Amino acid sequence: MNGRWLGVAALAALAACTGANEGGETTCGEFLAQSESARIEVVKTLLDEADADDSDAAVALTRMTTEAYCRNVGTEDDQVRDVIGKPVP
Repeated sequence: MNGRWLGVAALAALAACTGANEGGETTCGEFLAQSESARIEVVKTLLDEADADDSDAAVALTRMTTEAYCRNVGTEDDQVRDVIGKPVP
């Protein structure tokens, strides 16, 4: 029975994490835990918040850059808005 509740709690936490679109306030940890479609929505919101180009190409490039930054340089607590303008080493 304890395993069952643990599974329910894990699913609830995952649903909360993957369903949020906080734009630039999304952390790298939250961003990387999301589906690709959710990441795209976060990036679109982020670009809108920054009043930046939100063309399909800009969204794709920003998503890939953010993923690379969060996986290789950033910490789990970095906000994705901090990625814009930072070069990926």
